[in-house]
Amino acid sequence: MSTNKDEHKNIDSLIEGLSGDLQCCKPLNCPFKRIAPWAILSAAYMAFIVFFIGIRDDLIDKSQDVLFLFEISLASVISITAAIASSFMCSPDMCERKWIPTVSITSAAIFLLWTIVRYSVEGIAYEDIHWDHCLEGGALIGILPAIALVLLIKKGKTTAPVMMVAMNTLAVSGLAYIAMRFACAVDTVGHSGIVQITPFIISGLILGLLARKLYRW
Repeated sequence: MSTNKDEHKNIDSLIEGLSGDLQCCKPLNCPFKRIAPWAILSAAYMAFIVFFIGIRDDLIDKSQDVLFLFEISLASVISITAAIASSFMCSPDMCERKWIPTVSITSAAIFLLWTIVRYSVEGIAYEDIHWDHCLEGGALIGILPAIALVLLIKKGKTTAPVMMVAMNTLAVSGLAYIAMRFACAVDTVGHSGIVQITPFIISGLILGLLARKLYRW
């Protein structure tokens, strides 16, 4: 009996020694619950900025344009799936759903192909990139959701920081693209495909270089 008591005492001492300095931590919520507040608040913020900038005059007519609706739907899929993927990637094993980022990547590839097709039809002429209402609007729309998403994601522990930055960039870029398509009446692929998207691509590349420091454990 004394031997068993000594063994139990040693085991208890070992456990206390290993866990004595540990602090209680709150487990992460379900990925969908975790990203839902960001999605709702970002959508509301996007709507506010669009009203602040001004809604395009022909939005009612464009709502009946199949190609315009296709663009908006595709951008919505990219943004939503990338945000969900970002939330899942907060867990080191992605909750055993490592296939989730492929949905966003595939959607982004379709969008890129669609842009190339538009270029082949419309030509490659585009306006010079300079600070105008589109860049200003894109910055207003993207900056706060981007910061909020990064702060939210940093609460997790990702093992794929570069992919995480890519998903963050797609989530915010898709959101901002939708907002600018509602606000800006210039429909040329050179304007919507370069002027409105390029700043987010550049920002994503910069964040990609800092990804391992940004999402360091």
